[in-house]
Amino acid sequence: MRFGIEPARVDTVIGASTDSAGTFNYRKFDYSNVVLETIKRGYKHIELNLDLFHLLHGRIRKNAIKNLVKIKNNYDITYSVHLPLWSIEPSSPNRFIREGSANCLIDAVERIKSLDPEIYVLHATGALASEFSRWEIPEQYVKIVMKWCADFGVSTIKQVIKETNLDPSKLAFETIEFPFENTIDQIKKIKGAKLCIDTGHVLAKYPGDINLLEITKKYLDITSEFHLHDGFFLPSKNGGKLIGDH
Repeated sequence: MRFGIEPARVDTVIGASTDSAGTFNYRKFDYSNVVLETIKRGYKHIELNLDLFHLLHGRIRKNAIKNLVKIKNNYDITYSVHLPLWSIEPSSPNRFIREGSANCLIDAVERIKSLDPEIYVLHATGALASEFSRWEIPEQYVKIVMKWCADFGVSTIKQVIKETNLDPSKLAFETIEFPFENTIDQIKKIKGAKLCIDTGHVLAKYPGDINLLEITKKYLDITSEFHLHDGFFLPSKNGGKLIGDH
């Protein structure tokens, strides 16, 4: 087992792209510099955030990818990547939104193929599916909608796999705000796909009322990555709930 880190968070990017006058210039950001600084702190595995490719106007240039390949070879490190999730709705019932989401994911995979990432972490559903899961309607109807979303998500991911020739065993479906049983069903429908257990998400009960240790033991054989961070789901004084992660 290896421990790694995702070094490029929002504050990192903003800090690296802001000049002394406080002006934000995304052209200043260099992912390879961030990775080099992370390696100096002792990390040998890096998870790259591919949302940045689109957040920064798609301007992570080809030479930056080449630099990341050189860093990998020179420092004997490994990469995994987190596929885009911001504004992505791979499980949307709207086919135009699904197609746009698929195109974004395909673009991200094609851009970084030369890095040969070990794992592609994926949110197979988006914010809309999360919203649907919170609907205050009879539980049996929520389950119908969740299966609907899960199946749409599977169709989108299969399109990505087909158009990129991505090895499904490199895909890791993350535990997100979507019923855990539906995520497992998605994995079963994409032969070879794996699970990414996000500890904070599970502790905050985003995937439902499941036990972190129990699902780890049960699904360790198909788990290819953990996201390690804290989370909580606690009663509040006013009778509500306190929920948080990261």
